[in-house]
Amino acid sequence: MYLAAARQSIVDDRETARKLYGHDRPYVLLMHVSAMSAHMMPQVIRIYRHAGYRFVSLPNAESDPAYRGYTNLVLSPPPSQGEIAKEKGVKLPTPPDYSAQLNSICA
Repeated sequence: MYLAAARQSIVDDRETARKLYGHDRPYVLLMHVSAMSAHMMPQVIRIYRHAGYRFVSLPNAESDPAYRGYTNLVLSPPPSQGEIAKEKGVKLPTPPDYSAQLNSICA
């Protein structure tokens, strides 16, 4: 389920970026510090590399115009992706709901 979610996020994130920003922008991988994240990290990295991702520095990723409102604190905060989608009249992908599966495992 963990790796399936990682694979699906690649599809969803790329679709969202193209719809909202017109291009496949650099992404920032945020992971929580946990034993599970540490254990899964090599597999997650393989999944991203197999999908064509390459790893760059945070300043390099943030140089994309999509991040301008997050990195230049003089500017007003950027609208959320939901607000941008509404403004552009596009429907964003709905992420899968894993709650039933998780509840069956972690009862």
